[in-house]
Amino acid sequence: MNKFNRITGPINPHRRFALKTAAATAAAGLSMWSSANAASVAFPTRAVTLIVPWTPGGSTDTVLRLLAESASKHLGQPIVILNKPGGAGTVGPAVMAATAKPDGYTISQVALSLFRMPYLQNVSYDPLKDFTYIIGLSGYTTGIVVRADAPWKSWKELVDYRAQILGWCPMPRQVSAAAFT
Repeated sequence: MNKFNRITGPINPHRRFALKTAAATAAAGLSMWSSANAASVAFPTRAVTLIVPWTPGGSTDTVLRLLAESASKHLGQPIVILNKPGGAGTVGPAVMAATAKPDGYTISQVALSLFRMPYLQNVSYDPLKDFTYIIGLSGYTTGIVVRADAPWKSWKELVDYRAQILGWCPMPRQVSAAAFT
């Protein structure tokens, strides 16, 4: 019988395994980094702050909390979660770039939106100069769904229908076949 999470419903055992594997892998990477630098510098000597640019309780927040819990055991110091949601995940890293000392005691998760935002509006950070990327954790695969009884069975059918109604359509008619098959 699956366990039940009051926020997300039944817990998928495969998802649970994947989350634990991701956390263990990231913790091992942080542990190796810590071990390799132990001879030259004692780090960390105090708590590390992990800025999570999403609301508490979401999927990314949950994964990062698991990672922080596992990594803190290897580092011997707590990792404190600080949620700073907003701006499509850019507020948290922007706050870090503006206020944190470059000493490794404040780290942040970043999303691809961090790289897009400077092309859409003025931002207070340079994504290539203000951050040092230390580990890749995950990637999201997203898609588009419609109700099972909807008249569209492909992206092209949906876009063509939209174009009929509007007389034009701002969405591309061609997308990667692998993404929608």
